[in-house]
Amino acid sequence: MRALPTEVAASVQKGAELVGEIAAASKEQANGINQVNKAVNEMDKVVQRNSANAEESASSSEEMTAQSADMNKFVNDLILLVKGGGGNDSSETKNQPSKKQNLKKRLFLRQQPLRN
Repeated sequence: MRALPTEVAASVQKGAELVGEIAAASKEQANGINQVNKAVNEMDKVVQRNSANAEESASSSEEMTAQSADMNKFVNDLILLVKGGGGNDSSETKNQPSKKQNLKKRLFLRQQPLRN
């Protein structure tokens, strides 16, 4: 009968050890979950910054496309003016400005600062 209390004590000791191991494993698992949460939050921030940068780049690209079209028109008008392609048409009346005058006026108006 003396073996029974010794066996009970050993079983209780073994149970306590197992509970301690389970507690340690649970703590490690909780720490791992916290690290994963931090990593996911950081990735979310990076994705949001990338999204904002992509949106800004698209907007800048659209603006540059518009400015490029304006510059193309400006250069074409300047080429016409320099080559003398803006001379008077025979169908113009005396009160109407010549093509050359219209080109000069458009070129003068385009000397305004570009859009922001």
